Amino acid sequence: MWTSCSNIFKLKPAADTKRSKNSKKLGVNAGNHDVWDDVIKRLKEKENINVELVEFTDYVQPNQALENGDVDLNSFQTIIYLERFNKEQNTHIKPIGYTVIAPMGVYSKKIKNVSELKDGDTIAIPEDTSTTLVHYAYYTQLA
Repeated sequence: MWTSCSNIFKLKPAADTKRSKNSKKLGVNAGNHDVWDDVIKRLKEKENINVELVEFTDYVQPNQALENGDVDLNSFQTIIYLERFNKEQNTHIKPIGYTVIAPMGVYSKKIKNVSELKDGDTIAIPEDTSTTLVHYAYYTQLA
């Protein structure tokens, strides 16, 4: 079982990097990045822009790297998460567009299908704004 979470492409706020206009670093979370292969290929062929993917293993590092200028863009989060992150971390990252929708796993040792959930069953949801809202919306649709 899985549900999806929208991701937003971010742009570093008004800071110069040492990279040229034709070389960009894109911060992403660890995992399968096949979706970027075609984008990277087209940018190279049509715009002569080289894109390097930079993997991160948590949801804080990509925004810190963007704010610090270690990457030029990132793609991994919802608007809700970004707004909260900016407020809590005093950062100034702005969305510039939408990107991929990545699957998020729903796991159980006993339940094989979400339709097996019964009234009164307990589920655990990570305690962060965007995850909570996405899962709440998903599960309330099932009711």
